[in-house]
Amino acid sequence: MREKAEDPYVSLGICSRCHKGILGTQYKMCAECREKKAKVEAKRLARETPEQAEARKERVRTRYYMNKSSGICVKCGKRNAVCGTVLCNRCLAKRRSCEKSTSQREYREDKGLCIICGRPAVSGRKHCEEHLKMLRKTVANAASHIDYTKHPWIIDNKHIFEN
Repeated sequence: MREKAEDPYVSLGICSRCHKGILGTQYKMCAECREKKAKVEAKRLARETPEQAEARKERVRTRYYMNKSSGICVKCGKRNAVCGTVLCNRCLAKRRSCEKSTSQREYREDKGLCIICGRPAVSGRKHCEEHLKMLRKTVANAASHIDYTKHPWIIDNKHIFEN
């Protein structure tokens, strides 16, 4: 199988799509182009019919099992899988780094530290005073946008408990 020729813009650190933006370390498109692409993809998935969704899932499943049986990484599909797993070294390292951040949270929680920043937490809580204020403000803002009169459980309860 022939390797793809590297995009000259990418090798210069310039976005391969708009040829204007500066690239991050691991991307081939700038942040704006990645964001535009994500919006287009989200719209496409929203318009997808159930039959198209099922066909897409079947293609993904087929590709997964073909890569698995061929010994290729099932996540990226580019490199050989590590013996005894279905992922390559790079994808395994990414997964482990995510798992490590989870254990950092657990460590902070066990030590009585704020799970976000590591400063001492308020007694009986998982966050420091600063982050508790931020969280309370966020929850209050979210709660102000909810119309509880239209919530399905409230409507059901009105029907059940109405005299």
